[in-house]
Amino acid sequence: MRRVEYSPFPRVAANQCERTGFTRDVSPSGLCLRADAAEPTGSLLRLVVRDVDGRPTLETLARVAWRRAEPDGAWWLGLALLEERRAVRVAPRAPRRLRASEREGAA
Repeated sequence: MRRVEYSPFPRVAANQCERTGFTRDVSPSGLCLRADAAEPTGSLLRLVVRDVDGRPTLETLARVAWRRAEPDGAWWLGLALLEERRAVRVAPRAPRRLRASEREGAA
């Protein structure tokens, strides 16, 4: 299960804020998202899927293909991916070595 940040696309109102949901599967064509609020079938969403370490692994646009209410008030949304743009993973920078003048100033 991975965390997904999503918002309506394009955002046209101030109350269309970013929300958080969870996905139980991701495939090349789509994903199934558990969300607290229903999104209209056919609507567009901007998605950012996060890896277990919190880094973005996928950034894309998706269309809501179907939705199903759960007894606890949550919703399952079936999303069809429209475009896929993998997030760029930046390698961590190596610690910078201090110059002699910087080491002397720190002492």
